[in-house]
Amino acid sequence: MEDGYTLEDLRTRLNDVFSVENCTLNLYAIIKIDGSFVIKRVSFDGNLTKTLKEHMEVSIKESNLFGEDVILKNLSECDDRRNVVCKLDMEIGGELACFVELNENHGDNYDVLDLENDLKNIRALVVDVDAAGKKMQIYNHIYPTEILGKKRFIVSVIDNRLRKIDNPLLLINNNFQAIQVDGNIVVTNINFIEQHAGYKQVIREKALSACASLTAFGCIENVSYYEDLIEGDNSLARKLSRIVEHSPVIKNNIPHPTIIAFCKSYPSLRNKIKFNNSETQIVLHTKVAMRLILKLFLDDHLTSELTTLHYESQAKDSVD
Repeated sequence: MEDGYTLEDLRTRLNDVFSVENCTLNLYAIIKIDGSFVIKRVSFDGNLTKTLKEHMEVSIKESNLFGEDVILKNLSECDDRRNVVCKLDMEIGGELACFVELNENHGDNYDVLDLENDLKNIRALVVDVDAAGKKMQIYNHIYPTEILGKKRFIVSVIDNRLRKIDNPLLLINNNFQAIQVDGNIVVTNINFIEQHAGYKQVIREKALSACASLTAFGCIENVSYYEDLIEGDNSLARKLSRIVEHSPVIKNNIPHPTIIAFCKSYPSLRNKIKFNNSETQIVLHTKVAMRLILKLFLDDHLTSELTTLHYESQAKDSVD
């Protein structure tokens, strides 16, 4: 992380919140009305405060935030590895934009949600905890199956008998998609934000910008091949989106002949990359080659000076 914020920092702050026995808890709902997302305050029984905080603590400590070998990266640098959680460092849309608004306007008074009429419109719940000044917000997406309205025939087991429940029910599961501590928002589910937070559109725009950068750099003859695949290949679009800000090859203006020579000599690239007749430019011809070239521009191909062995690494900590 460029700003020095680490996963251990996040875990320490979370444990600080959980260590405070008495806390203040607020609930917010993000509802969708006429295509727009709106924040509402949710009224709840005060007796829920302790149990809901305990439920959130169990959920968080059993999540990937406390998993082994998990890596914290900026969302703009996120890649395809499964063991990655991402710090929000870019503009986001959809319902998650409301979470950003809550993060930036902690404690503002919002209108109270009309649970009788608007329960069906809930898209997410945000649990807002203030533990002696230590603040945390947890974002929990609500799926339609987790809202059981009056039209459902709902029964409960009471004294070993089934009894009908007339009131609607809302299920708060133990999955959450993002968390905010000390003003830092960390996303735990990348697939979710691709579907619900306008992330795909942001990535597409960055990927198209990357194509423009690659065209201007001039080492690839047919950059348009990337443009054709951006719409349907999210993984490729994510890798492309990192090129503009994170390509050491472009930043350091590596000469084209040096790049061509590297493609011819490096073991995982040799005989897999095609060139034009004059061998002055790379020609994209297969999806495999297209992905290899992206790895090349992100400088993922490494060689150990000690053993001379070759490696491929997305995580690189500079020691220069």
